[in-house]
Amino acid sequence: MTGIEKPAAKRLTNFARGALAALMLAAAGAALWQTPAISAEKAVVIPPPAMDEKPAAGTAKAIFAGGCFWGVQGVFQHVKGVTSAVSGYAGGDKDTAVYETVGTGRTGHAEAVEITYEPSEVTYGQLLQVYFSVAHN
Repeated sequence: MTGIEKPAAKRLTNFARGALAALMLAAAGAALWQTPAISAEKAVVIPPPAMDEKPAAGTAKAIFAGGCFWGVQGVFQHVKGVTSAVSGYAGGDKDTAVYETVGTGRTGHAEAVEITYEPSEVTYGQLLQVYFSVAHN
């Protein structure tokens, strides 16, 4: 190798090392890439209630429990007529109402959401329809 060829060869070697490192990084990134889970279930078509309460004045409350309370809360926050959706726990002892502990399934709690709604805008039957269509698992 002559003195003129050495820098070109060195540049090629450095380029090859850089390219190899970039390819390895890309391969590692592709292997570790978290694609969106396809576990999101489609809504189940539930017919409207055959019988329902007559619209009433004022507000009413309902409590729904099912899986992750944040998911249930998120669904009901977007329902017209729902004025509040608050996550919490049903059952169990107050002392063990801690998210990490409840998640073990040994505390007797259920993750629940208290819904406050206007019965003149959305009925309890319609809330049940929403619950069994998209929120219940």
